[in-house]
Amino acid sequence: MTRLAVVSCLALASQVDGYNWTKPGLAWPNSYYVPMAGFDGNNTLISSYYNWSPSPAITPKGYSSLYAVPFPFIPMLWGCNATYTDPFQSAVDSNFSNAMLTSDRVVLGFNEPDITGQSDCSPSDAASAWKTYLEPLRSKGYRVGSPAVSSGTAGKEWLEDWFEACGGGCNPNFIALHWYDIDAGDFIDHVKDYYQTWNKSLWVTEFAVQNFTGTGATQATLSQINQFMDVVVAWMETVEYVERYFWFGAMYDMQGVNPLNCLFDSAGEAKRTGALNSLGVKYAGSNGSLTLASGGHGNQASSATAGRPDFARLIWPAGMSFALGILGILGLVI
Repeated sequence: MTRLAVVSCLALASQVDGYNWTKPGLAWPNSYYVPMAGFDGNNTLISSYYNWSPSPAITPKGYSSLYAVPFPFIPMLWGCNATYTDPFQSAVDSNFSNAMLTSDRVVLGFNEPDITGQSDCSPSDAASAWKTYLEPLRSKGYRVGSPAVSSGTAGKEWLEDWFEACGGGCNPNFIALHWYDIDAGDFIDHVKDYYQTWNKSLWVTEFAVQNFTGTGATQATLSQINQFMDVVVAWMETVEYVERYFWFGAMYDMQGVNPLNCLFDSAGEAKRTGALNSLGVKYAGSNGSLTLASGGHGNQASSATAGRPDFARLIWPAGMSFALGILGILGLVI
């Protein structure tokens, strides 16, 4: 990475109003049990959500307006067998419960098919399911994302084998990928490698700062997680081929991922208020609710909105010293 490239990246990151802030989304496992209102403040950056399912979050009658779903839904065909393909086809037939979809009508493919315990599909089974359930959607006006593989070497190898098994019959509009580790430079190198390999637009549908090298592995501090988010989000916002990204953290149960990646204030966990912590406010771009003292789904919950935060402070929390720290990773970022 050249010094000029780093300086350019920092300059672009400081010119927040110059961005087309449509890329950040929510990876949302909470159904309607946690309100999305915390992410829906004035000037929110959030533009969509997905929930690893073909069925949208639907707020039951009688719930507070805080529990409304304010963002477009992105359906997913999670796995390759009938347990997942049958409900998916039913969802397609019902027009995804008439949920508001993204303007480009995106549907996501299989979730980590290269991993046992996730969708765990062979490339050939995934190719067959894709041709049956996903490829036909393209002719109906949908954009379809590739299977989202893990960030290990096996993930990329699986995706290469899948394209080979497809024999030209699988044509995703973009490549979806996941990434978990602790180094911002490695993240950027990984994303760049996928673009250089397939020359397609990319969606990073899960990413967080988590060391999966083994039991007792050293995990990042909150300060390090903040700096990681600062660097990689600023970079993705300057790279045209990264269309959308979804931080893994819009949940109270972090499912084995470093809990410091969570976007919710821990004080609201017992009542599932959905109030954001500082990391969540940074990711969302504004704070949409003040519900720490409230709870339940009735009308007790109060809300407030705030304008766009001071991004010079949020994105570069240590000022010039932090910028100089970025310059210290020359050769790793771009």
